[in-house]
Amino acid sequence: MADLLTTYLERLPPNGGSSQRHRAKAFQAWLGARSPAPPLIQEYIQHRRRQRYAAGSLLADWRVIKAMFSASGLAWPFPRGAGPQVTERDVHAGALKPEVVARLIHAVATLSPAHRAFLALSTTYGCRRVALTTVGPDAFDWMAATIFIE
Repeated sequence: MADLLTTYLERLPPNGGSSQRHRAKAFQAWLGARSPAPPLIQEYIQHRRRQRYAAGSLLADWRVIKAMFSASGLAWPFPRGAGPQVTERDVHAGALKPEVVARLIHAVATLSPAHRAFLALSTTYGCRRVALTTVGPDAFDWMAATIFIE
C-alpha cells in the first residue's frame, strides 16, 4: 500500500494538490497494512459516510483512490458509475443546520479571535472543510488582519 501512495504523491504538483494529498493519506491511514481490495474501498467510503462527510466529499475520496490505482498502473476494479452519486439536493444542502449557524453567530462575542476567524471563514467566505483543516496558528497575521489558506 505504501508504494501505491508514494507513487501517487510523487505525481501531484509540488505547489498544489493539498486536498488530494490529504485524502490519499487519510485512506492510507485507514487501510493500514491491508491490501486495497474492492470490498475495503467500499468499506472506506461507508466509513466516511458514517462520519457524515457530504456526497461530494465521498466522490472526491473515490476519485483520489481511483487516481492512486492509475498512478501505480493498476486496473481500477469498479465499473464506470459505481462510485458515490451526487444529486442536485446534495449540492445545495447546508453543512450545518440553520439553528446551529444561528447559535454560532449569537455566540461570537464570547469567542476568541481565532475562533471568530474560523467562524468567518466557514460562514462568510464559504471555505471548504478540507481548506479549514489546513489552517493552523501560523496562518493568522493579526497585524495585517490576514488569514492564509491553502
